[in-house]
Amino acid sequence: MMIILKLKKLYLSALSIVTAVLVLLVFISISTYRNLDRAERNAMAFLYRQGSDLIHVLSAAFEAKGLSVENLIEQTGAGGDIAYLYLADSRGTILRHSDPEQIGTPAPRDTQLGAGKKESSLIRTRPEDFRVYELSRAMTDEVRIVLGLKMTAFDDARQADFHHAIIMVAIVVALGAGALFFFFVIHNYYSVERTLEKTREQVRRSEKLAAIGKLAAGVAHEIRNPLGSIRGFAQFLSHVLKDQPEEKEYADIMVREVDRINRVVSDLLTYARPLVPERTRASLTELVEHTVRLVDVDARARKVRITRHIPEALPPLRLDPGQMTQALLNLLLNALQAIDENGHIEVGAHLNRQTDLLRLWVEDDGRGIPGEHLDKILDPFFTTRDKGTGLGLAIVHKIADNHRGDLHIESPPPGKRIGTRITLQLPGVLAEKEGTSS
Repeated sequence: MMIILKLKKLYLSALSIVTAVLVLLVFISISTYRNLDRAERNAMAFLYRQGSDLIHVLSAAFEAKGLSVENLIEQTGAGGDIAYLYLADSRGTILRHSDPEQIGTPAPRDTQLGAGKKESSLIRTRPEDFRVYELSRAMTDEVRIVLGLKMTAFDDARQADFHHAIIMVAIVVALGAGALFFFFVIHNYYSVERTLEKTREQVRRSEKLAAIGKLAAGVAHEIRNPLGSIRGFAQFLSHVLKDQPEEKEYADIMVREVDRINRVVSDLLTYARPLVPERTRASLTELVEHTVRLVDVDARARKVRITRHIPEALPPLRLDPGQMTQALLNLLLNALQAIDENGHIEVGAHLNRQTDLLRLWVEDDGRGIPGEHLDKILDPFFTTRDKGTGLGLAIVHKIADNHRGDLHIESPPPGKRIGTRITLQLPGVLAEKEGTSS
């Protein structure tokens, strides 16, 4: 138990680490995106101010008399951060250009479309595969100046920031993967420990069965022989004392009590004896009808209504009819003892053909099983009734184990406030799937 508690703590710690890493990853992603977006906006603002100041100086020089516009454009355009500088007329023809070969050629169409504006800007990708921030301004109604500033330094810085962000994300992802791996390792260890604990419980149950089996085998014969003699003498006394009602009642009580001891011994032997199921093709509908008939007299006497919900198209199933009758009979007797007069018992079944799993249940509308008893209800000899042996459900559970199945108890059933539903879950029951009738 201490190991399980430690594993649970590690399990929660690993889950906390994974959650923190995921939150950190989201935070870094959002922060990186915002930083890149803010850096681009700041760069655009800087380029605009730089270009605007330069155009303002050039405009002043252009308006000044005695300055050579050709020399000014050529010398200014030769700057390292300037991609090009030119003047264009209203028709879009380049009048002056930092590259003399471009004089007389038409300006780019998107620049011409912006000619009607006092000032416009855009980002252009050059054939040399670098970006240019282009700013144009009307100097006169007929002349427009266009300045292209290289964005190489900005793009390099942006690329470096992006690579840094990728590295940070990779580190966080690596940490997350490590934490996730640690989480799955702890999860697997936790699952293995739970399986081991379940196996230990099964071993303890098997050891208990073995001890009960040895006890039952050792004393059953010695008990039954004297009981048979006592019962015979009690019946003889009952017959002899038929004219003395009070003494005859004592003899009848002896007979009933001997029969009760015999039932306890029989249940004990049934529980302790290895029960290997002898599977044959059996009709579940007929099996249920036969078992209900066994308790029908008692049910009628107590005005208990028993309904069946068995699919009509249910195929023959591979079951041990004897063991299944005993299991169903025990469940019905338990249900009858758990409800009052005018109660209701439901016997139902559902077959999942895809998973080859049969669910057979008995549900009553009685008082139900207290929560503190649910974990003990399958233990041998545990009973809340004065005349119960505490072996009925234990035998049903063993029959389920014999069929490689399980027993599921719900009290109250889903969607109800009272009652109990006990379900036998039996795998591998389809006869046609096995291709054999044995």
